[in-house]
Amino acid sequence: MALHTSAPPSGRARYLIVTDTLAREIGAGTFPVGTLLPREAELIERFQVSRTTIREALKRLSSMGLVSTLHGVGTRVEAREVHASYLVAMRSIKDVLQYEGERTRFQVEDRRDLIARDSDRELLRCAAGQKWKLIKGCNLSSAGPYKVFADTIIHIRAPYDDILTRKSRYDVPFYSLIRERHGLEIVRIEQELEAIELDERQAEVLEVAVGSPGLRIVRRYYCEENEPFEVTINVHPSKRFTYKMNLDRKAT
Repeated sequence: MALHTSAPPSGRARYLIVTDTLAREIGAGTFPVGTLLPREAELIERFQVSRTTIREALKRLSSMGLVSTLHGVGTRVEAREVHASYLVAMRSIKDVLQYEGERTRFQVEDRRDLIARDSDRELLRCAAGQKWKLIKGCNLSSAGPYKVFADTIIHIRAPYDDILTRKSRYDVPFYSLIRERHGLEIVRIEQELEAIELDERQAEVLEVAVGSPGLRIVRRYYCEENEPFEVTINVHPSKRFTYKMNLDRKAT
């Protein structure tokens, strides 16, 4: 069976491209459950990448629940669909940005202008009357078949909302676009975690029962200013998301 892959998109890590390609082929049945993936040497030849790249891709496929490694045998396909559980280990700003940049894509459902009121001050950490753009949508796994794993609301403070276009899907986090356009450096990220019961809309988006337990994460991104330039709210269903934090004095 001859399989080919196109040249990788500019700027995207090769192991992520290999992961995506193999996950899609597993989902399509090219490699049926119970069979073995091609050997490392064959994958290296096919994708024209290093052994380290292939091993990292296989490690990610394993963490997604799609394959398992049988020592002395090979890599066996265990499931056609991505295992919808996410373990996030955070030690620093870099860890947060790396996770979001690699693992997600954002699907826009609605967007509107927002003038901050007194009732918004606690969430947005800003003065009343400030202009924001509010974007509603959902985050999907960007590894393999796209699966919704978060109901999401994003607030972007003017003038940084100039990075928005009419696109309905973004493969790059908004804060990355803001950093590039405005030359910002993220110096602080605030996070708040809260256990909640999912309402009717959240349950429909996340495909679970109304009233199911969920995890609400509010994240505020700061540059040198005292007010955040972006505030996100992600709501995850129970058993699909694990948040692990390691505190290390040396983490930067």
